[in-house]
Amino acid sequence: MKNAQQHERKSNIFHGISIFVDGYTEPPADELKKLMIEHGGVYHAYYSKDKVTYFISNNLPYAKIRKLKPNDKVVRSQWIIDCIKQNKLLPTHDYEMYKDITKSRGQTELNFKRIESMKSVTADFNVPNSDDEENNSFEQASSSETEEIQVENDDHLSALDAKHPKFLETFLKRSRLHYLSSTAVAKKVYVQDLRQKNEHHLSIEKQREELKTKLQRTERDYLFKLNDEKKDKIYMHIDMDCFFVSVATRNQPELRDQPIAITHSKGKKSTTSNENQFYSRSEISSCNYAARQYGVRNGMYLGINI
Repeated sequence: MKNAQQHERKSNIFHGISIFVDGYTEPPADELKKLMIEHGGVYHAYYSKDKVTYFISNNLPYAKIRKLKPNDKVVRSQWIIDCIKQNKLLPTHDYEMYKDITKSRGQTELNFKRIESMKSVTADFNVPNSDDEENNSFEQASSSETEEIQVENDDHLSALDAKHPKFLETFLKRSRLHYLSSTAVAKKVYVQDLRQKNEHHLSIEKQREELKTKLQRTERDYLFKLNDEKKDKIYMHIDMDCFFVSVATRNQPELRDQPIAITHSKGKKSTTSNENQFYSRSEISSCNYAARQYGVRNGMYLGINI
């Protein structure tokens, strides 16, 4: 109440509206709090689904996006600014973020671009379509047709129901950990083949143990030497969050002071039919310190930072 009294009431634009601010916003949370109080709204320092009308943020980390509920509305802070400029409460539709995520949350489907063409299926298969009032249904294919579902682009698979036999395969192939796990398996098989083909397996094992013992002894002697000389401890800090950007620009010194980010995505095309730049879900995996000064962080989506 004390904070509310410090700000002069200018209008009742946001009467009945309460907000919770999290993540990066422009203007910052303190300024948004002041604006809400001045124009009849309520600002909550802690989130409560029963009290908060809108979740205000310009960018959320992936961990928090995953926790969004189906009815949560994440609105960009520009909505508040525009409402005040026009002196009226504007619709939030054009300012909402992650709508395609919260809309499908709780549904067992992989939210990629909607299927546009299918040649055949082995049984009735309904594809949910929010633009139509009725679901599209496909009759059972004849036995002469193939049983494989055909999609318009193999590199950009459409929305597949979790019950579909190819759902898990598609999901795993598009996982950024798929390459790491498959490479590890290939290397293990390769080493195993080498061991089976080598006639001197026992001698190699013995040499490996000797090398391991030698390395351990060398490391121990080095540590003892440091302690004996009473040298100051040296700490090496490697910032892995900007490591890849540093490597990418090592031969381009003119770019080192520019905000640079490295991203990854699941395909060559956008995974959403919405052309709004804020809907790009290519995730930032590495960014330099110049980019961080603008509020960019690893794990954020690229679209909101363009």
